[in-house]
Amino acid sequence: MKCIHIWQMLQKGNKTMKKFLLVWVSLILSLGIAAQPKFGDKKMSREEFHQFRYNYLTKKAGFTEEESTKFFPLYTNFSLQKFKLDNECRKIVDRCEKQLEEDVDAAMNKILSNHQAVVELEKNLYEEAKQVVSPEKYVRFHKAEMMFSFEMLRDFRRSDGRHRNPKQNSPERKVKTEPHE
Repeated sequence: MKCIHIWQMLQKGNKTMKKFLLVWVSLILSLGIAAQPKFGDKKMSREEFHQFRYNYLTKKAGFTEEESTKFFPLYTNFSLQKFKLDNECRKIVDRCEKQLEEDVDAAMNKILSNHQAVVELEKNLYEEAKQVVSPEKYVRFHKAEMMFSFEMLRDFRRSDGRHRNPKQNSPERKVKTEPHE
């Protein structure tokens, strides 16, 4: 009954009612939009993050459930070994910056050796992965892995409020790739 009465008042041109209804609808819509969770609004546990990443990568790579269950143990093993090597490199760089490392040349050689070890690990991962997924899916996985980091960083920056110009961060923004002279 009341809805019909409000509708009749709107049709007659009651300006006060139109303004009230416009404000009310705008308020409801803005609350709905503001209630949407953003990356920075929710802290994820390590397990939730890994599950989120697993789902993202599986979907983007186009893995079947069977391929995922076979591929991700290989990838997890690779990731843990890579993390250890990268962590060792970070420690070496920290010691060099604090001038605790006496032989910087030897330290740099160790860092380069670790980088080579990571490349070998990735080659081994690819060879093992070819037994589980097609090379095309592995390439899609690799791309998704790179995009995941990019998108998470972009979402974090947006939720943090550091970047207020949406055009500045849009993926369509042209990046100059020509070498500087």
